[in-house]
Amino acid sequence: MGVAGRGLVECFPECGDEAAEGVYRFINDRIKGGFLKMILRQMAAEFFAWRHRGRALIFSTHQGPLLRHPRSVVIVHDFIAIRHPFQNRMQALGFLFLLPRILKKASAVVVISAHVREDLLGYFPKLCKEKRIQIIPSITPRLEVFKQGGEEWPQRLEAGRLLFVGASYLHKRLDAAIEAVVELRGKGWKVGMDIVGVSQGIWEQAYGVNFEGLKAHGIVAKPYVSDSELENLYSKAMALLFLSECEGLGFPPLEAMRKNCPVVCNDTAALRETCGEAAFFVDIARKGAVAGILEQMMSGKLAQEMKQKILLGSEQTKKYDRARITSQWVELIQEVESR
Repeated sequence: MGVAGRGLVECFPECGDEAAEGVYRFINDRIKGGFLKMILRQMAAEFFAWRHRGRALIFSTHQGPLLRHPRSVVIVHDFIAIRHPFQNRMQALGFLFLLPRILKKASAVVVISAHVREDLLGYFPKLCKEKRIQIIPSITPRLEVFKQGGEEWPQRLEAGRLLFVGASYLHKRLDAAIEAVVELRGKGWKVGMDIVGVSQGIWEQAYGVNFEGLKAHGIVAKPYVSDSELENLYSKAMALLFLSECEGLGFPPLEAMRKNCPVVCNDTAALRETCGEAAFFVDIARKGAVAGILEQMMSGKLAQEMKQKILLGSEQTKKYDRARITSQWVELIQEVESR
């Protein structure tokens, strides 16, 4: 199922297939080689579609049978694989050649945002004329688990810690965040950054990032933290930097808003849809732009705007309420089962 599908599984725990979960987990974690993974995933999709041929079947991460299934739903989360094909060549090939055929055979197609629907219309216009594309946002359980609220701004500013969540791919643009912190420290600002969920090797290879050396700049990287640790980081961070070039929806900004943490996002259509007016947007392609907005925040020039955005953030997260999204799924599943 992958990370993107876990929220949905938690909404319908009684409907999950533990065997399928185990098979996909084994393929993803143990099998080496992108081509072999793609073939095995497809074989698994065909098998489990046959096994559950009399039931409504939801494939949560761009997967599904090529053979016709009368009640199958396929979820499309994003088109990162096509926009950034060199990150995973096999996945890009799968998106270009397998995905349109999988979607054509599906009984229903779900996308997680209007932005992804626009991408789908752009990449596969013929397909979209034949099928109704329904928008149902993804679910992040952390919006339910995390307690609303966090430290007040003066305490956050005094600590001077920025937060960067999710840096396993180059399109996340961790390099832009590191550059901003180094620039600010060069100007005398007391600022550092915690990076969680980072695959250090890709940044070392692509940008020559020396994570050990970055500690001298107050930058600490961790491959993994628990949900409780992450909640604590959101509660105290001066701001979340979410500078991704491509997202389907983007959970970290919503999680940060839950903890009253200011959010600075790359200015993309996807993140404007996710965050509404509750985040600060910056063009990361403009040199010094990220450092510039952080400097305004720390100097107090954006104090009023920050209060407003924190209030708006609390309202924005309600749009991704689990009960609301679950009810949309119940309605769709009933429709599919009636066919």
